[in-house]
Formats: sequence, structure tokens, C-alpha cells
Amino acid sequence: MPRAKELRQDARRCDHCSRELPASRPYYRFALAIQGELDVLATGDATADDPHTIIASAHDVSAEDAEAEVHWEKAGVLCGACRRELLGWLGEGWHH
Repeated sequence: MPRAKELRQDARRCDHCSRELPASRPYYRFALAIQGELDVLATGDATADDPHTIIASAHDVSAEDAEAEVHWEKAGVLCGACRRELLGWLGEGWHH
């Protein structure tokens, strides 16, 4: 039979602060995705709207940098305090 200390090492933890999340308390799952968009064909500037110009300007950007610019995601679990911190950071209008 495992000792209490061994069980605690396997306990669920907050992904932000690493606080142990007891089984008797609620925890909060989150999934956040940020996706970048660019309306490249609607600027009204004929030079800026040219697809060849847009593609040529992208040659100086690495694939990793390009992907990081247009897509980021994170998922995990939070304790109540970190949930409140995240919602506060997002602002009051994001609670719903």
C-alpha cells in the first residue's frame, strides 16, 4: 500500500501555481486558443493587397515564428485563486 507522501506526489496540481488540488475541492479546466487573422485583400492599397508581395514578405519569417504568430493554445487545470486571477486579467466582460 502506498504511503501518504507517495500519494501526494501523484495529486492533481494547478498548472499555473502548482498548488495541490485536493479531491474534495473543485478545480477548473480551461482551454484557450488564440488565432491570428489578417484581412490582406481588404486594405484598399493595391500594393499591400497583391498576394505576390504578401508571399514574398513572408520569406524572411521562419515557419516556427509564422505559426506562433497565428496560433497559440494552452489547456489545463487551475485552482480557484488562479481562475480568479485569469478572469481578472481577461476583464469583467469575459466571465460569461
